[in-house]
Amino acid sequence: MPSDVHRDPVRLRGHAARTHELADVLAAALHAPDRPAVFAPGRTADLERLDTAVQRAVRELAELAAALAAAAALGPADSEIADVLRRAAEPGTP
Repeated sequence: MPSDVHRDPVRLRGHAARTHELADVLAAALHAPDRPAVFAPGRTADLERLDTAVQRAVRELAELAAALAAAAALGPADSEIADVLRRAAEPGTP
């Protein structure tokens, strides 16, 4: 993540909010009582795979929103420590 984004809590909180909203919209679409009949039980394997992919995307977006919100809450010192830890965890780092 570019340092200007990583260090701008306002932008991070905005991205977190939009990511969370997107996850909510996708989740609502999956569970809407008025979903088209094509999504009814007995649907094709392709639609099952699509539904599974959307469910996975909802989970991943929710995790990303939480990570962005946590990053926005980091203070400058915490952010620098996180950078050091992230670099130390990279493969090939002594």
